[in-house]
Amino acid sequence: MNKILKKLINSIMVIVLTLTAIAPASVKAATAVSYITKEEFVKLVVKELKIKVDESSSKHPYVDAAIRAGVMTKYTIGSKHNSYLTKGDAAVILVNADIYLHGETVSVELLQLILSSRISDITSVSSARRPYIAKAYALGFITGTSDGIYTRTRSMKVGQKISLSTAKNLVSMLNNKEKRSKITDDGQLIRTTNLPEFAEFYPYILADFPNSYYAWEFKFMQYSTSKGPLYGTKNWVNLKDYAAPKDFAKIGNGEKVWYWAAVNGREKMTAKEVYDLSVDKWVANTEKYLDLVFNVNYKTLKNDKKWYKGIQETHCQYENEDYEYKWLNRYIEAATKNKTIVESKYIGVDKSSIYMCMDRVYIRAHVKYRIISSENLERVALSPIIYTSYTYPDLNNIKLGEWRDCYLDIEVTNDYLNCGIKEAIINDYLHDIRVVIK
Repeated sequence: MNKILKKLINSIMVIVLTLTAIAPASVKAATAVSYITKEEFVKLVVKELKIKVDESSSKHPYVDAAIRAGVMTKYTIGSKHNSYLTKGDAAVILVNADIYLHGETVSVELLQLILSSRISDITSVSSARRPYIAKAYALGFITGTSDGIYTRTRSMKVGQKISLSTAKNLVSMLNNKEKRSKITDDGQLIRTTNLPEFAEFYPYILADFPNSYYAWEFKFMQYSTSKGPLYGTKNWVNLKDYAAPKDFAKIGNGEKVWYWAAVNGREKMTAKEVYDLSVDKWVANTEKYLDLVFNVNYKTLKNDKKWYKGIQETHCQYENEDYEYKWLNRYIEAATKNKTIVESKYIGVDKSSIYMCMDRVYIRAHVKYRIISSENLERVALSPIIYTSYTYPDLNNIKLGEWRDCYLDIEVTNDYLNCGIKEAIINDYLHDIRVVIK
């Protein structure tokens, strides 16, 4: 073997030995996570709460002090004090610590709402711990993981271990509520970063709603003169001629009157009264209506009584039965002839987007949908593709099978006796320059 070859072999061996020696350390450094034990977490909490501790009293003085203060019981962390802390353990301790500091602040109504409809994996939690998980979420300590776009639930995964850094951050929230997450009055997580354009017009931005749901013009922004927009001027007065979502319930300081909204023999109702009585129905009817009109199969449509009845129940125009029944039946005939098949992937609607323009009430919606089958893709009166009382649904550049984003301003009635969809104006805003999507 010549000298050059020997040198080459020796060099390769040195490299291999070097890599072998350093690789385990590098991998360990890259993957190591410093978790915290249950007893270490209790110690952090006790110190944050300034609870007196007799360190000579037992082997676990901080645990004993926490139990005496009511921050936990002897069953909260069990006898294995040195085992790693989980989300479930932390939730119980943090909630009790918060009550120790601030008293009980989570209402029974909010607690029940969260337990019934905001935590998707709550059934995997022991019944004794469920209220603590819900309260830890309500208080902004543990927010969990999103279950997807436009979902209203989150998964908590309470068995996951918590790192030392996360534990310290959680404990610091006890006396500093500004560091906690915020939720809405109906138990949805609020996002405070990466906010969309026009965020200042909304009461809050939901964590599980994309910016595209919010970042487009309101109808009151679409009127202008050569000098600029009309809204906010003496000609278009805020809380009188229009109201952004954050101000809707404050229209006229509660004094604005809608005579046609009167109920139970009353001659008039204020905007706030209409909102309080109608908001849940507006959201529910809008979601149901959109789910119906964006999920159509011509093969079953004529005999789909559930679909037909659903449109009747959610569309306020059906108070004029003769006219509207004929309109709906005309759509069914047209859709069947057109071999229409439409399906949606998700529908986004939330009460935080309700606003007013010229005494008309609107709620925003976003639908992800696709047209699977259609004989005619042209924009025509009484569209055979998607049902709406609006004559010309604005559908452009359609390709069969292509998923599309539709952003809508749905007009709802401010008649408390109805609260239906007044006019579903189907505008495929993905192809409309008025929408700002970034």
